Amino acid sequence: MLELTIGNPKTIRMILPDQGEPIDLQKCDYFLNTECTGFNKIDFKNKLIEKLIEFKNGNLCLSGGYDSQFMALLMKEADIKFNTVIYQSLWGDNVVNANDVLFSERFCKKHNFKYEVISIDAKEYFEKTLMVPYVKKYRSISPQIIFHLYFLDMIKKDNLIMGGDIPYITYHERFSNPEIPVFSTANMLQYYVFPYVIYKQQNNIKMLKDIFFESPDLLYYSLLNNIEVLKNLKVYQPTSDGNALEKYRYKEIYYNTILEIPLENRLMCATGFENLKKHYASTTGEYDKFDQLYRKPLFEIKQRMFGDIIQSGTIQANRPMKTSLKIKNSNTSPDSILSEYMNVFEEVNPTPLKDYLFDF
Repeated sequence: MLELTIGNPKTIRMILPDQGEPIDLQKCDYFLNTECTGFNKIDFKNKLIEKLIEFKNGNLCLSGGYDSQFMALLMKEADIKFNTVIYQSLWGDNVVNANDVLFSERFCKKHNFKYEVISIDAKEYFEKTLMVPYVKKYRSISPQIIFHLYFLDMIKKDNLIMGGDIPYITYHERFSNPEIPVFSTANMLQYYVFPYVIYKQQNNIKMLKDIFFESPDLLYYSLLNNIEVLKNLKVYQPTSDGNALEKYRYKEIYYNTILEIPLENRLMCATGFENLKKHYASTTGEYDKFDQLYRKPLFEIKQRMFGDIIQSGTIQANRPMKTSLKIKNSNTSPDSILSEYMNVFEEVNPTPLKDYLFDF
């Protein structure tokens, strides 16, 4: 079995099965062991900066999205020096992620960040199936994440800094209750977070990603910051129910409650892969041709290699993991956090942020 951890002190531990073992062996533990009781914005920000100081003069991978913008602006506020690396994904002479590249360059010039642009041949990468070894090595079935890991190999840099995601509290409108998806959908960690942990471990490099999981204190404060957004701005992120909902606008608001320098507004989240999906759909007449060629094979490889086949022989790739939470006192439990969230929710009568997510 493969044991992976995030945080110092340890915040998350996941145990993954070895090749051929049943998926039931997957286990994820959260350690919300913190002395903090109640939200303290100054302490929250100071703890974020303390972690960033460890990566002084590091290399920030900037996509231009809100996550990497947040890391850049927080380091600027704290006067932490860093270098910036932007990648452009090429398809012949076409820049697949042209919007991100152009925005990132303008962002760096505006804030006086030194930067370099690294070109990656996406056409060769996909058409020559260079991604297959990355599935086996880093256990990811996301073409976007695997391509990003390939980019990390290309830049050959240590002391890496990346954005991540925030621990959300969302509100389920149908059932009139809040929930903490970071605990209830731990599979997301396996698919989108832990490939980077494996990359860091196998390549023995210094890397900071998903900063809010870097200590129990940061995880606790980041959860409570959802309540601060609810209380002060009277908006909330609804739980996806029937329609796929995007959290991009909520994320912008969340980050801006922490920063003194506001984020640069972006259009809705895009990675450049939407352009490739359109390209393959328009040239073949099959809407999901990109996924058939480059996503489905990765999924099948991971199923064969890492125990996603249950004993009956049928495939069930998204079975829930065994999840446990270890806490120090009742004030830091998910139930107490959700109870506080619900009290504020009823008091302020907030507005939902409904931005719909489409795959084009």
